[in-house]
Amino acid sequence: MNNNRLRFLQAYLGLLMLLGGAAFSGARADESIDAVAGVEPLKDIAVNVNRHLQSEDGSMLLFIRSGIWKPHGDLYLRNEHDLMSFEGFQHGTHLELNTYDAERGLQAEPIISMTGEVDTFNNQIYMQILDNRTGQMRKVKFVPYISVPDRPRFKLRLLGFREPDGWHRLLLTRVEVTDAISGKLVQVLNGENSEQISYVDYEDINFDGYFDLRVMNRFNNGTDGTYLYWLYNPRSKQFERAPEYEAIKGYLNTIFWCKELRFDGGTYSWRTGSMQPAQMCDAWKE
Repeated sequence: MNNNRLRFLQAYLGLLMLLGGAAFSGARADESIDAVAGVEPLKDIAVNVNRHLQSEDGSMLLFIRSGIWKPHGDLYLRNEHDLMSFEGFQHGTHLELNTYDAERGLQAEPIISMTGEVDTFNNQIYMQILDNRTGQMRKVKFVPYISVPDRPRFKLRLLGFREPDGWHRLLLTRVEVTDAISGKLVQVLNGENSEQISYVDYEDINFDGYFDLRVMNRFNNGTDGTYLYWLYNPRSKQFERAPEYEAIKGYLNTIFWCKELRFDGGTYSWRTGSMQPAQMCDAWKE
């Protein structure tokens, strides 16, 4: 038996043992899992930190996928009812971003250019915004759209293995959640050998101000893919599985200012505090 197949069988047997213990909805720190043979950090999988922010004066809304080398998102100018997409680069905590027009392409002069620094601890961004139409420069501080006083600061460690045969898929077996300040292990989330492409998403997807976690489960040609979801419960201080989200196929995009969830498999509103089928909201209707 070659070494790759041996590692795979060892990991598989270890996972079967785990299934008899902590459920995949998440184990507490005192139920943390010992290292399983063949399981290692998945360094090729990025964590998208998707931030819902607004300017301090409330005139601008910012959705940004940060924490990756090529951040992107949307800037909404409320007073002008103007929604602009942007992309750029992130070096450490430094951002360089430009808006673009999808019809004119990336070669067109950007309407807005932005440079900034991410305050990861407080979930804020200090931005200099240049309007290339007028030459006007503004300094803007973006703060959480929904502010909560006790938002925890976590680090996520993704662990799994590469399937030794076939497509050599990356399979996620667990996520270790640690306190970013103390380094203490808080919780272990088990990933059901979920297939990974390139990233997981860390984002508030039930609009309560706390970051939640979304992980691809099965790719299934993209739009028909399935995902695992954990919502953070501030009362229990634990991440909890969300079967109502997992029942809907496809990738989830949020429109946070109108509390809307857009899956490939349907559009839902969270305005009532629960998921309800809905029509897509207009970008400027809140």
